[in-house]
Amino acid sequence: MWYKNMSTEFDDEYSHQTLLWLSVSWVLPNQEVFDRAAQGILKHMDGQQLNADNLPLHGVLPKIEEKRLELLNQIVRKLYYLHDTLPDSDYSCDWHKFGSPTCDSIALSILVRELDRLGSSDRRLVAPFNGYSIMSMIQLVNDIPESIAATTEEYDHYHDVSVCSVRGRMRHVLGDVKTKMNSWTLDLDYNV
Repeated sequence: MWYKNMSTEFDDEYSHQTLLWLSVSWVLPNQEVFDRAAQGILKHMDGQQLNADNLPLHGVLPKIEEKRLELLNQIVRKLYYLHDTLPDSDYSCDWHKFGSPTCDSIALSILVRELDRLGSSDRRLVAPFNGYSIMSMIQLVNDIPESIAATTEEYDHYHDVSVCSVRGRMRHVLGDVKTKMNSWTLDLDYNV
């Protein structure tokens, strides 16, 4: 019973301490601590770290890895969906003239450049996405450059996120991934 009332302070990260809390909360069942540790690991595990550090976690990390891959696939599928559909998009934003191809052309050019850059890197956007945590993938999308209107002081929309940019078009899927990531639980019996 001492364990139920124990203060459980640990960082929201993938670390030995978080793994230790995951293990302790599994051996001495405490669903709240188990969920916090599992969510922290889910957010920050990058695929290369799938190691229980000799802790008795019997199948827990593979379940977390399975969810990590599902959420990363959701983001990457949307990036490639944008790549495939932007040339024929009829999306219009309030920054440019209605029906202007400017938004789509700029967004597509930026997306193609970023996907090419990632495709030639040592951390490619292919499963199992080694080197990418969910948080780093979200940051990668948020770091995709904006159009000139959002990055040049002379424009009215300086520092805004353009709704027609890659980041603007990805905001719904990123929000969905964050919601799923922050609400995901794994029963102590390994049932999602």
